[in-house]
Amino acid sequence: MSVRHLRIFIELVFYCFCLPFSVVWGLPIWGALDFGSFYASGAAAAEGLNPYGVYDLTFRVRTEWFTGVNNNLNPPTALPLFELLSTFPIATAFMIWWWISLSFAIALIILLCRQYSDRIESTMVLWLVALAALWDTLHLGQIYMPLALASATAWVLIRRNQNLVVAGILIGFIAAIKPNFLVWPVLLFCAGHYRIALSSLATTFLLVLVSISVYGVETYVQWFELLASEESRAAFPTNGSLGGFLVRLGIPEAGTPLSAFLLVLTAYIAFVKRPSKLKISAYALIMSLLASPIAWGQYALFLAPIMVHAWQRREIYGLIAGLGMVIPLEVFVWTSPDHTISMLTLGSSYFWIFLSLLMLVYRTNDLWGEASGTPKTDKAVAGG
Repeated sequence: MSVRHLRIFIELVFYCFCLPFSVVWGLPIWGALDFGSFYASGAAAAEGLNPYGVYDLTFRVRTEWFTGVNNNLNPPTALPLFELLSTFPIATAFMIWWWISLSFAIALIILLCRQYSDRIESTMVLWLVALAALWDTLHLGQIYMPLALASATAWVLIRRNQNLVVAGILIGFIAAIKPNFLVWPVLLFCAGHYRIALSSLATTFLLVLVSISVYGVETYVQWFELLASEESRAAFPTNGSLGGFLVRLGIPEAGTPLSAFLLVLTAYIAFVKRPSKLKISAYALIMSLLASPIAWGQYALFLAPIMVHAWQRREIYGLIAGLGMVIPLEVFVWTSPDHTISMLTLGSSYFWIFLSLLMLVYRTNDLWGEASGTPKTDKAVAGG
């Protein structure tokens, strides 16, 4: 048996071992959890109350790492969805959302497999199905799945160098719901891909204006007040951001300046080097997580296109990231916060996963041109 066949065999066994645990974890049998917080937020918004308050259905968490409430941390742009879902009984609403999320997950897998049909492997398909972030999103009733599908669709359009304004609109939609992804259009702009960047930023701005007109500026004030009180959960082991790692390391004050430096450095490199739309998109997706105050492991869904794109050239960095991304997230939550080595290794797994993907993109420098081979910036060709 060759080394390659041995690696494939080990991968398949590992994915098959992890998958049943994740599937059971993702079944809609564990309660509303995060979805309960979203439902309560939507119901409060419908009644003119503070959607960022604590209510009976707000998810309560008790672990060694954190004890408290999991409020809805999504901005007011997400409130129309929650308000709509709150018109149903919560059990019905949860099942509706669970099936919608599962449908989006299947669509995401099909999209990536069809887009990369020329390099599809059994390990890649099984890896996509076994992604722990997918099943944990279903478990919690989170909203990542439609956003991850929108992100993958934008990625595919960028790779094909087609319908780039549509890709920008999708990115803007994502950033309006998850503001840490504003890094994506900003880096595209710095790299000279103006049309896609501006259509993205305009979409985000428009959606924010609509939410202000519906819910008022006061709702944004309430959201910012909630975010300011959320520092205590930054150390949670499924937070893969640089800031979260530094909190676990015992130097939380270094998180903000180092994250800001990372973003400025990436923007400067984008401006000087003018990388392709696809390459800067890969960096932007990873930086959106590393430089964010909180980047939960479920955000790994957004990085799936990067792994699939580089699947046949993953090297050790991609292999480590890929294996880590199928381990059920609850395993990391079970680690102890009382031991430094545990906190900085298994308890910081998603930080190392994100960092490994960053190294993978860096080391496969020639892999990230658009399919059509068109020039890199809008100065050379309209439509970027």
